[in-house]
Amino acid sequence: MQIQPNITYQNPSGAPPDKAVQSTASDKKEWTVLLYLDGNNNIEGDILNSFLTSEEVSEHKQMNMLAQLGRAPQSIAHNSYKDEVDGDWDGVRRYVVKQGEKDPYGSQVWTSLGTHNKKIDSQLVADFGKADMSSKETLADFLKWGIKNYPAKRYMVVLASHGSGFLGSLTDYKSGKHMSAKEMSSAFRETEKETGVKPDVLVMDACLMAQAEPAYEMKDAAKFYVASEDVNFDCYPVQKTMEQVHKMMDEGQEITPEIMAKTIVEKAGEFHHTPAVSAINTEKLPEMKDTVKNLADALLSTQTDSAVIRSIIKETRNFNIEQPNVKPYSDYKDLGDFVHKLASDSRISDQNLKTAAVKTLEKLTGEVIAYEAHQSHYDSNGKKAYGMTVYMPSTGFRYDNWEWNFPYDTNKNEYEGIYRSLNFARETGWDKVIDKFAENAKPSVKGADVINSLIGKGKQK
Repeated sequence: MQIQPNITYQNPSGAPPDKAVQSTASDKKEWTVLLYLDGNNNIEGDILNSFLTSEEVSEHKQMNMLAQLGRAPQSIAHNSYKDEVDGDWDGVRRYVVKQGEKDPYGSQVWTSLGTHNKKIDSQLVADFGKADMSSKETLADFLKWGIKNYPAKRYMVVLASHGSGFLGSLTDYKSGKHMSAKEMSSAFRETEKETGVKPDVLVMDACLMAQAEPAYEMKDAAKFYVASEDVNFDCYPVQKTMEQVHKMMDEGQEITPEIMAKTIVEKAGEFHHTPAVSAINTEKLPEMKDTVKNLADALLSTQTDSAVIRSIIKETRNFNIEQPNVKPYSDYKDLGDFVHKLASDSRISDQNLKTAAVKTLEKLTGEVIAYEAHQSHYDSNGKKAYGMTVYMPSTGFRYDNWEWNFPYDTNKNEYEGIYRSLNFARETGWDKVIDKFAENAKPSVKGADVINSLIGKGKQK
């Protein structure tokens, strides 16, 4: 059955597409891969590299590969040189990803796989001009288009951009905005409501997104949530993952969601410059939330000296190796390491607390983290990443006298309310744990007041 894609799009910004080209979808395949590549920022080079290298492995009889590519103007993306790929255009375009003919004598550009023609070989479907890649409407439109017009048995979505943990991802320098975890979740809910499809794998190809707070916010977006605890130095090796997946398909192996997620983690561990990538089983996150709530209750009721707990928080590992002292990212602490330290610390005699810590570790490592990859050569001590961080500032929500680095449209007066409004914080009481063990904490505003003010301003959706 041939399906003709509907290309009468309405640009989320209100303007019609500049150009649209017809394309046809094939029969229902095993997988449809949807690449949402937000290069509307200063990492356009990495995003473009991910797109060009994906073209090399885009075509397989059992797989559709689609992409929405955003590119920033030269003044934002690369001040010192012009990349000249496909005319170095600026805007947002949609493609059916295809492999082009090799031209060894033509003009070439370097990629992580070697070289590529200085052109985009994929089939252009629509040109959306200056569409905002940080808009949840833009994301939802792409997802719904891909699912409706390129149906498959299973779906994988890759979101590539800057990432900020619980503060969100998908930063667009041109609009000066980013997408919150709540907005991302909303885009997936809207897509499922209209298409009836929940993706099988969601890959957050962005820094610091393997965190309990955004993962729980997006627990209904996909069956597996793949992300890193650390800072990404370039994009995930989608091409290496697809090479392996294609080989397994050709050998007759069924690529289940578990196998797809595991392959991404394994290839990230082999080829990627990030030491802590994991696949989170989202179906287990509600149970994880209940376990963490029990841990939070035990921490809130313990008679253990707060200074002891605070010292453990300070000693808990984080894998933000590029910006180790920049808030709030340096307070994204490895949850497994924290509870391991709680359970084994001889200064703690509270058995209820220790039991809650052990159960949290068992739930995390036994069920929630399906796969994790750690490259110990990035740490001379061979620190282990357990696969998930949680926000754990030993100084509470204070921001004075610290170096901060927020997404464009977030300031230091808002982040506390953003955190307290997250489902994970509200349902576990983790924000109260932060308050209890904060060192000389003097919150600037009451949490509820901040949340209400943000809702009034339309920040939380």
